[in-house]
Amino acid sequence: TGLYCLAHPDQFPDDCSKIIFMLTNLSGNTAKWAQPLNQQVLNESDPDVTPPTLAKFITSFNGYFLDPEHKLKAQKALHTFKQSGNVESYTQQFNI
Repeated sequence: TGLYCLAHPDQFPDDCSKIIFMLTNLSGNTAKWAQPLNQQVLNESDPDVTPPTLAKFITSFNGYFLDPEHKLKAQKALHTFKQSGNVESYTQQFNI
């Protein structure tokens, strides 16, 4: 949905419109997670409520749903990666 927003800037001129669009596309656990945010966006006219920025929304989403150690795990996997055969036998698997 983020790419769609970027491709249609005329439809999503500000962070709030982008967040609302993204919220409408959530389901399951992500929709449950977003429920308080839905209320916050809906109460935008309340002067005591500051709507979130897109950057804060994405950071919060990633912090909740992504593995915080994914980068470290990927680096570790790359360091332990070993070649198990020669190039010729590997490419033969893909030649029909």
